[in-house]
Amino acid sequence: MSSATTGPDGEAVPGAPHAVTIRTPDARLIWYTAPGSRSGAAIAGLGVLEGWHGYLVRDDYAGWHQFDAQLASARQCAAHLIRHCTGVLELRPQWQAWAGQVRDILREAAAAIHAALAGKPWLPVPVTA
Repeated sequence: MSSATTGPDGEAVPGAPHAVTIRTPDARLIWYTAPGSRSGAAIAGLGVLEGWHGYLVRDDYAGWHQFDAQLASARQCAAHLIRHCTGVLELRPQWQAWAGQVRDILREAAAAIHAALAGKPWLPVPVTA
């Protein structure tokens, strides 16, 4: 399935609309917006990060860097890390096998988090005494 913003395999298409999602850790408050661009001015113009001193999970686009000095921490989005690892792996699969291993570990970690949030025990391998 494809749309105006994704190709047939779900990959992003250049020029696709931008979206920003801001949420509290417990998802009680979620705010979505579609800025006209990813410029630093457009991101600052959202106004929601002015004075914010907490944590920011983001891609590594330079427009977000303007907030780094005021933040407790800036973290890379795991979905973006997985996408970067996949890209590195595709360059030279035999030479860059480590990227596939990192990608798989990130996916396993995400599965463990989702299982824990659902109250299910989850271990990737059987534990023996």
